[in-house]
Amino acid sequence: MRADATMLREHGVAEMSGVWPAAKRLIVGFVCAALLTTPAMAQFSDSYKFLKAVRDRDGAKVQEVVDQPGSTLINAKDYGTGEAALHIVVKRRDAAWLAFLLAKGAKPDIRDNDGNTPLGIAAQLGFVEGVQTLISGGAGVNVANGRGEIVQDYLKVRFPNGFRRVMKRSEVGLAALLDSNGRGIAGMIFIDGGHRFEQVMTDFVLADLLCCRGGTIVLDDACYPAIETVINYVTSNRPDYAVAHLAVAKTTVLRKVAADGRAWNSFTPFEVPQRSDWTPSEAAGVEHADA
Repeated sequence: MRADATMLREHGVAEMSGVWPAAKRLIVGFVCAALLTTPAMAQFSDSYKFLKAVRDRDGAKVQEVVDQPGSTLINAKDYGTGEAALHIVVKRRDAAWLAFLLAKGAKPDIRDNDGNTPLGIAAQLGFVEGVQTLISGGAGVNVANGRGEIVQDYLKVRFPNGFRRVMKRSEVGLAALLDSNGRGIAGMIFIDGGHRFEQVMTDFVLADLLCCRGGTIVLDDACYPAIETVINYVTSNRPDYAVAHLAVAKTTVLRKVAADGRAWNSFTPFEVPQRSDWTPSEAAGVEHADA
């Protein structure tokens, strides 16, 4: 699969010195000893153990931690570097662990103490599969690190033949890419375009033509009714796509698994959400089930 990635947006196709007296030393020692028993120190210990398990590739331990109800340790940070689990697995170019952590709710744009996101690190390393996985998981390409460097700039440098941003409205930019490059040339297409139904459907139709077999189309804001309507259409009418609702909020991935073999008059009725404008599915008590 090629590493092409097209970013789509509504206006563009395509984050003691000194010596203390003995009495004071004794007091400080007492306070520190007391602090060791607080919940904060217990959390520190749990965070350390979790990140150590990630570094050691201890899958059983990590699975045990992330499956605990209410646990937030998947986004725990190293107290010295600010590294989270995603930073660790990206730095070792571990695609399997990366996908696993994202599926378990790891924040794709989490920053270390230098402001680096996992996507920024993956781009710097030339970790192509990691870049694709993180963008599919909702990572932002316009997030700056602590030095003001934008992930998109890394992508342009690292993948000059695989990353392109066209500064046109999505329906115009996609059509232009299709006209100039032909069908099936994109391995991953991220759509965060217009949010009226006809815009979303137009983006999908054009993205479908550009997407290669085995490629993915990622839809942002998938919990909103216009986008959800298109997803329901794909689920009911496009057996050539596998549909997955990610643990990342508001994100759905369509993976092209076969050629489109439908008859010319094929149509299956599909559900249309009875919600208006920008009412998200959560507000209406709607739950997505993973495909």
